[in-house]
Amino acid sequence: AAAVKEERTKLVNKIKDALLSKMGDSPEAPYEDLALLKEDMACLIDVTLNFSEAYAKRKREMHLLDFNDLEHIAFRTLSVREADGGLRKSEVAERYSAYFEEVYIDEYQDTNELQDAILSLVSRSGGEPDKANLFLVGDVKQSIYGFRQARPDLFASKYKKYGRQPSADKLVILNRNFRSRQSVLTSVNRVFRKIMTEHTCGISYGEEEALHFGASYYPEDQEDRETELYVIRRGKANREDSPNYEAEATAEIVKDLIDRNYQVYDRTTGALRGITFRDIVILMRAPSSGNLGETYAQSLKKRGIPAYYAEDGGFFANAEVNILLSFLKVIDNPLQDIHFVAMMRNVYGFQDSDLAEIKADNLRRGAEAESFYEMCLHYSGAPALRERLNQLTERLAALRKISLHIPVSELVWTLMQENHFYEHLKTGPLGELHTANINILYARAILYDNSTNKGLFRFLYYFDNLKKRKGDLAEAAAAAEGMNVVRIMSIHKSKGLEFPVVILSETGKSFNKKDTGAPLLKHRLLGLGPTCYREDLKVKYPSVMKFCVARRLEADNQAEEMRILYVAMTRAAEKLILTGSIRTEFDKYQEICKNKCSAVTGEPLEYHVLNADCFLDWLMMCGVSDAGHTHFLEEPEPAEEDSAFSADAAQRLSLPIPP
Repeated sequence: AAAVKEERTKLVNKIKDALLSKMGDSPEAPYEDLALLKEDMACLIDVTLNFSEAYAKRKREMHLLDFNDLEHIAFRTLSVREADGGLRKSEVAERYSAYFEEVYIDEYQDTNELQDAILSLVSRSGGEPDKANLFLVGDVKQSIYGFRQARPDLFASKYKKYGRQPSADKLVILNRNFRSRQSVLTSVNRVFRKIMTEHTCGISYGEEEALHFGASYYPEDQEDRETELYVIRRGKANREDSPNYEAEATAEIVKDLIDRNYQVYDRTTGALRGITFRDIVILMRAPSSGNLGETYAQSLKKRGIPAYYAEDGGFFANAEVNILLSFLKVIDNPLQDIHFVAMMRNVYGFQDSDLAEIKADNLRRGAEAESFYEMCLHYSGAPALRERLNQLTERLAALRKISLHIPVSELVWTLMQENHFYEHLKTGPLGELHTANINILYARAILYDNSTNKGLFRFLYYFDNLKKRKGDLAEAAAAAEGMNVVRIMSIHKSKGLEFPVVILSETGKSFNKKDTGAPLLKHRLLGLGPTCYREDLKVKYPSVMKFCVARRLEADNQAEEMRILYVAMTRAAEKLILTGSIRTEFDKYQEICKNKCSAVTGEPLEYHVLNADCFLDWLMMCGVSDAGHTHFLEEPEPAEEDSAFSADAAQRLSLPIPP
């Protein structure tokens, strides 16, 4: 009892100090802030409403609609506003309600408030049992699209109400999992039973919400299926060129799985088989941040492991696409140095030494203002290099001439054929993807030729505009699905997928809390949270309302991060491996995580769950894996870099957890 009282007192004092630091000593401070901000906020609201009205008017004049307009028009068509402010179904909605036999909604946890209202208007729900026809399917624990205004609380409220109150609404719980082995489910349940509660995530992870084993088709075997956690202590070196040791360790883990022929279940044959590259996925919260995805891919490739990372740049981020587009731009205008040099290096095989010699010859002649194309035309140095440049410029002149008389698609095909694009791209594990991307570019050229637009310049102008608008052509990712490669992807992209082995990396990366640093915050329930500006005192400070909104946004974001972790861990079918990096010493970090748990029950305290900085904090608080399956790795000092991660993986990666 004394220990519980002590914990309670500590938390109460923390909360009290936080409130007093924002409110000051005066209980009138919140009201003073409101009075100070009232006029400015009223003006801001007026400006917003006036802009919305003017914007809508302009769209009507131009006969334009966006997707949100369609949703709102549908809602207004289906509903009638009563005098008291309430809503009822319109005649149109009544007709649709009678017309539809059944209304089925999948992924209901990702529905927003407007969509939910529309669904209610076209269905018969909440009435007599024999007339209800709305069937909702979803998992609130997998709602990870808050940035698209998804409202998991809509699902949660129905989940709590259905089946627990006398009504026509019924709750059917589907908690048997037919994907994963028991070891994976045990780890998932162990974590979320401890951190996912009504206060931290809007829903309690109890027996009904837990995952129950249903994949009885898995055969008994001797493989190590237990979840493993690798905690890597980063060294003091912070150089930009220093390697990412978590990426190196992850690559060694993958290599170890392949080298020892780790066994996975093949559902096609109904038997165990040796693991292949395609059986493994590396998931991260944000692989595009700091170019992490590419870093991990390079760590794998260094070890001879084929890896595929679909960069956020999509189609335009692919080297093969940019090389071909650069070639086309040079044909259109050879005075573009960047594209001309790219063509020289990637298509005609000129080396850096060749380019340096061409530049040096230009300086010797005193013609510094020349483009690289002109330097090649006027080169007077080594005969062998001069001969190669003559061949290049002559062929370029011929291509420029024929480009005026043939369709763009024919020009693209000519470049691909005479420079053996297909032959070069087909080599390597990603050959199918590279050739598919080139085919997309060629197909788009055919569509262009069949349109009213003509000419190479307009074709390139279209592509440049598409790239500037951050539009995209569908990358040939479908080709990647059948390739035998290790995939690297974001957790969001992995939703709905499953893999025999999942490695969740970068769990020590801090959550993004920048959203609460803006001058003006907003929340759908709490409203506006502005910053106070006192011209008389020449100071600015967050208002009490901003403090409240910021805390609520942080709590909402934390709940979203928890659901993202749930999605990541449940992608694994047979083996789940987690990695994360820390800066503090292992013993100290363990002690910090231990102190965030109750001294009585050993369970993580909700206050600390809500204030965790990263996935790894939650995992360590929960003891995600048994002592024998948690490994601590030390990043080598700079002098040891050459030998880093070269030892046998099975031994090096099996360090016991300190007592």
